[in-house]
Amino acid sequence: MCLLLATRSHPDYELVLISNRDEFFGRKAHITCWQDDGYILCPYDVPQSIDSHKFGTWCGINKDGRVGTILNLKLDQDSQRERPLHLSSRGKVPTTFLSQRNLNWRQWNSYDKFADHFSELDNTGDFNFFYGDCKSGQYKVIDSLRQTHDVLTNNDSQDEGSYMAVSNDVYRHPGEDTWTKVQLAKQHLRTLIENGENEDQDNFIAKCFHVASTCPKLDWQSDELVHSLDFTRQSIFVPPLKIPADVNLGTTTHAGFYGTRSQIVILVSKDCQKVTLVEKVIHNSDEQVSQRSPEQPAEQLKFQFDLN
Repeated sequence: MCLLLATRSHPDYELVLISNRDEFFGRKAHITCWQDDGYILCPYDVPQSIDSHKFGTWCGINKDGRVGTILNLKLDQDSQRERPLHLSSRGKVPTTFLSQRNLNWRQWNSYDKFADHFSELDNTGDFNFFYGDCKSGQYKVIDSLRQTHDVLTNNDSQDEGSYMAVSNDVYRHPGEDTWTKVQLAKQHLRTLIENGENEDQDNFIAKCFHVASTCPKLDWQSDELVHSLDFTRQSIFVPPLKIPADVNLGTTTHAGFYGTRSQIVILVSKDCQKVTLVEKVIHNSDEQVSQRSPEQPAEQLKFQFDLN
């Protein structure tokens, strides 16, 4: 189950964003690179058909300081909506938002307004979408239940509302009951920020990845663990799990090794002039799984650039 952490509370950064993408390792994806004539920086899913010419992503930022991260939303039976026969790819949602040049945030800052600009939103697979405008310090979470949530409304490190974590559950506001991994993630994020003053950027990024890699020490390949969806809702980091074809995780691919495949850290400077993005692709296939870890990823890239 994917996980996103974000805060505006660090004294050096307008935004600290940490993303774990939990996915089957066999799903083809390209590491972060520049797209849209150098306007959008993001990884992207490799299209599964020749007709899928438009790239889709799960996490990215553009040269104007707008950011977006999408996660699968796993609904219980009571919350599920009537689904169209052919669902639009979730990856198109952040791509649509990030590709808009000269965007007026006030025309996009709710589910209904977003849908006015992107007609496929109602036909998209169930999702949580965090997005915002770093330069104005405004951020939202919208979901496929057509809800809009205000998030990161201040940068007071003592205010619980200045920390955000969301996974594949419905977004919960501070004080509301949510998955264990979300609760733990917010606790670790707050500790990271409270202890992160006067720290050089490389050390801080390393600590962000350390938070993203937090998990209990268990026998990862035990039958009980592999068949338990509960574990993916409890651990911040999900190690390689060999998932049988009959276990439904709500993903595009349905069998093979599943776990935290990619991690991304995005830092936007407090003056909204500079961005640092680092991606670790821990696993990019079902091969060499035992040799890969957050400390020994398959690929790692770092980008630094100035905003427009």
